[in-house]
Amino acid sequence: MIGCLPEEQRQRFGAVIHEKPFRKGEVLSAQGARAQAIRIVKTGTIMVCRESQDGKARPVGIFGRGEVAGKFGIFDQNNELSFVAASPGRYCEIDNEHMKAGPHLATELQDTVARSYVRSYERLADWAQAMRIRGVTDRLAATMMLLSKEQHSHLVRPPGHSVLADLLGITRESIVRALVQLQHQQCLLRHDATHYQVMAPAIEQRMRAAP
Repeated sequence: MIGCLPEEQRQRFGAVIHEKPFRKGEVLSAQGARAQAIRIVKTGTIMVCRESQDGKARPVGIFGRGEVAGKFGIFDQNNELSFVAASPGRYCEIDNEHMKAGPHLATELQDTVARSYVRSYERLADWAQAMRIRGVTDRLAATMMLLSKEQHSHLVRPPGHSVLADLLGITRESIVRALVQLQHQQCLLRHDATHYQVMAPAIEQRMRAAP
């Protein structure tokens, strides 16, 4: 996000950007709270949750590098979603007082913030589509494609089975079986204990053949 700004403004923000680590399970922004800073995800995976009418927070998507937590606070609005770390990672934090200071917010910076809103809506729409796919294996295949997009790599580190199960509304056992099936069909290749190689052409062919 900051990288999209002209060099002069990047230098101005350099002094007020604080890079920090986060732990799995840490809440980067909470629904209903008003953020005092934005947090730009540099590495790691974030589970996006929305509290439903029964008061329970449920995942609605998984975001990765470049997503901005707490951006509603720039405009003095409360968070509409919670961002919870699904893996360890790092973020860059900028206090809102610096975001609002000076005329630059009304120009280039405001444009980059607006683009981050557009990307968030696009991501949520992609996850909504994936969750409506029939069949556990096809749904997981679509999920791995989205994770590849979020992590900017065909070598994907998915979150734990329990996170995927909560997101997709299925059991952890179903996740394990679907992963095995996708490997047998050469849609996924196991790289190591935590990573899979996403074979995009094979998954796309599978999705096109689905009824």
